[in-house]
Amino acid sequence: MKIKTTLIAICLWGFADAQCPADVQCTSDQFKFVFTTLPNSGNVDEVELEISGTGSWYNLSVDSIVGDTIFTEKSTLSCSDSVTTIKYRYNNANVGTSCNDDVALPVEFISHTATMQRDSILIEWSTAMELNNSHFEVQKFIANTFVTIATVQGNGTTNAVSSYEYLDTYPLIYNNIYRIKQVDFDGTVDYSYLFKVYNQQEKLNEREKLLSGYDILGRKIK
Repeated sequence: MKIKTTLIAICLWGFADAQCPADVQCTSDQFKFVFTTLPNSGNVDEVELEISGTGSWYNLSVDSIVGDTIFTEKSTLSCSDSVTTIKYRYNNANVGTSCNDDVALPVEFISHTATMQRDSILIEWSTAMELNNSHFEVQKFIANTFVTIATVQGNGTTNAVSSYEYLDTYPLIYNNIYRIKQVDFDGTVDYSYLFKVYNQQEKLNEREKLLSGYDILGRKIK
């Protein structure tokens, strides 16, 4: 994330009811509803959403069902719309139990990229809108775990496009894998997709590589 720019919006809608999705993801052309238990044993051909504050309903045709995940069309809905009720339909009839909760997308990611800049890696990301966004954490995969290497303040609530960047001045040799952690004011978190860049600058000779270690931020220990 060179990594190609991907138009992606990620939303995590937390519902307690078994007929409510455990996770909802919104992309440029599709909704993805992930369930612990599929409504009506998976016999669903439409998902109906009520938009908060408008009373408008949208019927989304089911494209496919894979495992416990229902994929639907997006129609004209925005990823930033708040949803009050989710219903499920099969053969033009309501099925299962309706999901009732008022939810909204916290942050809509547009892109996230990482590119080599001489001896450093420039990490850039942007959002189409933000809701109650406190801050971002730039996380890097080091020693089989993600480590926060920087914190960047968010823009709270805004419908404008926002752009961010961070310069990682201590890149690892070869693959550098990142993700962006987004944190709301109430502590709710969300994550971007993983993205990476390959560091081809091999300044260390083979002996140095064998004898030298690296700290948790990827810096060579002298």
